[in-house]
Amino acid sequence: MLAEDLADFTAWLLRSEQLDEQSIRAYRRAVLGFAEWYAYEHGRPFATSDLDSKDLQRWRVDENPVGIRGRDKKRPAPATRNKAIAGIRVFSRWAHDTGRTPVDAARHLDFLVIQPQAPRSLSRNEEKELMRRLNQAVADAMQLKRISDEKLTQAIRNRAVIVLGLYAGLRVEETAHLVWGQLLLRRGVAEVQHVQGKFNQIRSVPLPNIARQHLLTWKERALAAGWVREDLPLFVSQKGHVLSVRSIQRLMAEWGSRLGWPTLTYHTLRHTYASRLVNDEKKPLPTVATLMGHLKKNGQPNIATTARYTIPSAEELQRAVDSLDYDDDHIDEPTIEE
Repeated sequence: MLAEDLADFTAWLLRSEQLDEQSIRAYRRAVLGFAEWYAYEHGRPFATSDLDSKDLQRWRVDENPVGIRGRDKKRPAPATRNKAIAGIRVFSRWAHDTGRTPVDAARHLDFLVIQPQAPRSLSRNEEKELMRRLNQAVADAMQLKRISDEKLTQAIRNRAVIVLGLYAGLRVEETAHLVWGQLLLRRGVAEVQHVQGKFNQIRSVPLPNIARQHLLTWKERALAAGWVREDLPLFVSQKGHVLSVRSIQRLMAEWGSRLGWPTLTYHTLRHTYASRLVNDEKKPLPTVATLMGHLKKNGQPNIATTARYTIPSAEELQRAVDSLDYDDDHIDEPTIEE
């Protein structure tokens, strides 16, 4: 039965692929999505032994494959479809390796070719506005300190959480799992040590002075609350519990709502960090790859991943074509008839 195979597939992913939970969930969704498409097309439930290259090719090019979002909903983006293809490719390879299918039916299942886009990052003005508002939240809480000391603690903590994404480029999971023993704050030296990223790879990330200052402020606050010990989480809730990934995601959604930026996520901060280093500071790609934790399984910098930050943004492309404009008195303004 598919349910049993899916359970075995998930266990195999946990053992051998060293993927994070989000990737494993995405692979499971891909299999379930294909199973739903198969049932829709063939009128019967899908079993792993039904994997067939012709079906997979038809599913790949289906403009709106049921199981990704459903035929009655908006067509999924190419990137979403490619994630589903990636999941099916891994599932098919596993099914063949474990004797569930005679061949790897997805061996020649190619990804959709899409125009690469620059990752969404904050502009310089947006970055300044975010920091201004975070600092203002701390200042406002200081004014109300007599009324609510908890508000001040929360504002200082939230600023420190966001600073680690914006000025250290940490992933949300990396930030949530930090403990005090990983934070080195000394005069002239500041870094987050032994960060565990993808594929269980470990790296240390040096911090700029702005991050050091805001983390020192948080440390002073946490010391007063008795939350600082080498094995205790770096960020905690008001009750002293670890600040979870979901809590940080909610924090970002809240700030996105405040600022009118609905697409703001913690990963946006990470993209901003990389974009600044590559495009503004002109740092070498191997350096940025190492800082970002874009590493191959052998620990070497994966420059191909970091190179996406060299892709021009939509705004840059627009400025490029706008440079072609010139004043032409002979061009009539178009009139559009209603």
